[in-house]
This record gives sequence, C-alpha cells and structure tokens, in this order.
Amino acid sequence: MGDVQHIQRPSLSRPFIRDLHRPRMMLALKSLADDPSGIGTAVAQLYPEARIRVSASEAGPAEAAMAKEKGYDRAAFVIDVEWPSSLLLMAVRWQPESLSQLLGTRAGVMTILAGAGHILLDEPGAYFMLIAAKRADHLSAGQFHQWWIGDHADLIEELCPDFANAYVQLHAHRGLGRDLAKNLNIAYRPLDGADSVYFDDAEKLFSSVGTPETARRFAEDEARAVDVAAGGICMVGKVVFDSQTIASGASVA
Repeated sequence: MGDVQHIQRPSLSRPFIRDLHRPRMMLALKSLADDPSGIGTAVAQLYPEARIRVSASEAGPAEAAMAKEKGYDRAAFVIDVEWPSSLLLMAVRWQPESLSQLLGTRAGVMTILAGAGHILLDEPGAYFMLIAAKRADHLSAGQFHQWWIGDHADLIEELCPDFANAYVQLHAHRGLGRDLAKNLNIAYRPLDGADSVYFDDAEKLFSSVGTPETARRFAEDEARAVDVAAGGICMVGKVVFDSQTIASGASVA
C-alpha cells in the first residue's frame, strides 16, 4: 500500500478547525413513513445528550447533477447524530434495541456510518449536503483519512473559503458500522467516510464548487484516494430538525 503524495498549497485566510472531533453516527434513509421532524424528536428523546439533525432531500438539480456525475445513490433523508462522548456511541453498539424499535418499519435505511466526526467549521445552517464514499483499494483506512483531513480539506479551504457554515468529516470505522448495522438489523455498505456540509445560501455554495476549474481540481484530488466506481451516497436538502437549535429557543426555518 502506498501513501497519497502530499501536495503543497498556499497559506489561507480562513483556516479550518483542526483539533475538534466528536463521535458521530449517520443514517442515510431511502424512505421515512413519519414526519421527519417527528423522527428527529424521537431520536432526541432517545439520546438527550446528543445533537440530532434530520435533513430531507429537496430532489433538486444540484443533487441530481451530483448523483449523475459520480454515479452515487440519492438518499431521501439523513439522520446525523453527534455525541459528546464515545461511551454514548458504544452504548448504541451494545444496546441497540431502543433505536431498532424506533426505526422499525418507519424508515427504509440505506446504510449507517459511525466513527470520529472531525468538525472543521461549526455554525448552524438551514441546508445540508452529504457525500459518502469508499476509499481506493490501495489505501488503508488510516491513509485515506489522513489524505481527507489533510490534502482534501486543504483544497476545500483554498478553493471554497466561504462555502459553508459547518463542515464535518465523518471518518467511518467499518467494524463499528458493521456491528451497528447487524445489531440494528439494517443494511450496511462498506463506506469509509462522509462529507457533511451545512449552509444557508445554495447559490453561494454551488458557485464556489461548481466552476469547471474547481470541479477539475476536485476530481483530480478524489482520483488519488476515492473509489468512485464503487458507488456512494449523496443528498442535498433542507434541515428540518436540529435539537441544538430547538434547545436554544430558535426555530428551524
């Protein structure tokens, strides 16, 4: 296995946070029988210590273009759970009954990812974008995550300095995700991580990442470490539930 060669980049005016990370679990859903804010409330009651965000796809042109370009499956809903302690995430691993009963037949789960959430930007956002992918076969999980938090994050800083309110990399642990999926009796796909972007201005976001030159440089960067042909999951939608926003007394737009 070979490391990904590091690329030197210019200094930046808006550096990312590099040392903030919390345990994270993400459920990508293809369907949901309940109102999504209702499932968010139920998950928040189940895990009061965690921050719960639920986003719903708007099935818009940006999501369609992303799915077509990469050949990725489109999620209809995403449940994003962030814990203050890894012990709370481990409790889900070994005592999954409550979450399993909550999801039951109400949610069609595409996959689950869990691991370390590296929080590079951390402000509330009204909209959400997800890209979940598998690492290239020649890289170990450690090498892939090192590239992702390093060169890939550096490239985003350089090309899209004002692209988002929040940006989180979920560095997925396959063993943990596999155990959770088995214990919850839901589908599992061996994906190695997910980019989560929370933002307020879709036009601003996609004008940052949608130019031909930016798209070319991102594609070249991903080709060094991502197995695009293996498929992944993507979504662009609206945040319909945020337990932290509700706790602060604000409303989700």
